[in-house]
Amino acid sequence: MFNDYISHNIQFGIINIDSTWATNFNTFIFDPIKFPTIRNMLDGFRKKNIHIVLWMTSMINIDSPNYQYAQDHGYLFNKTIKWWHGPGRLLNYFNVEAVNWWHSQIERLIDDVGPIHAFKV
Repeated sequence: MFNDYISHNIQFGIINIDSTWATNFNTFIFDPIKFPTIRNMLDGFRKKNIHIVLWMTSMINIDSPNYQYAQDHGYLFNKTIKWWHGPGRLLNYFNVEAVNWWHSQIERLIDDVGPIHAFKV
């Protein structure tokens, strides 16, 4: 794709990897089926000075593997919301422990795949 852009003299500097990149919404784990060599792919973007943006929300779906942990620790608001990707709950940003837990998942992602330049929220 990028080589095609370059051959047509199309300028770009950002790749936005949209909503279905993770194993489930906001697990912060790349889906290994869709992206079996994600570290190599992202390193290739970085070598071409292409900034990497990942899609995320503050929602954790009830079928996400990290949902129960967040729920058990009081990290989520109590109301289940149905959104376009299914039912889930919002992270309680007023809870410092919740925010620290959330950030630890993002840090683990960065440790696994290398620098991410931005998140689209």
